[in-house]
This record gives sequence, C-alpha cells and structure tokens, in this order.
Amino acid sequence: MPGERGLHAKSGVVRDAAAGGRVLGYPPALGKQETRRWIAVSKMPDALRRLKTLEKPMNGSKEA
Repeated sequence: MPGERGLHAKSGVVRDAAAGGRVLGYPPALGKQETRRWIAVSKMPDALRRLKTLEKPMNGSKEA
C-alpha cells in the first residue's frame, strides 16, 4: 500500500510513533525498512539454491 500512512495490524507498537510515518511488524519497524526486509527474506530460498549450485563445482575438486 504505497503512500499509506498509519499503524498497521499486529505492529506491536509500545511507544509513540513518528507523525505521518508507517510502522509495521513486530518488533515495530519503519514501514519502508520492514518492507525491504520482507522482500529480502522472500528472495532467500532462491539465493540459497543459486549458492548451492555455484558451490557444487568447488566442492567436487580435490584441491587442498
């Protein structure tokens, strides 16, 4: 919800939030920061698959 302001469900805010800002998640975080965190977490499974694919040739070598 770009441009939306306010306090979102299950934010768990325990102190005053900045006027005009967005607070999401628990522990509460600024909306933009929390959104970036969610995006990064959603990309992790693919990143781990890619990393394992790249590591396979390295683990197969007999170099010490």
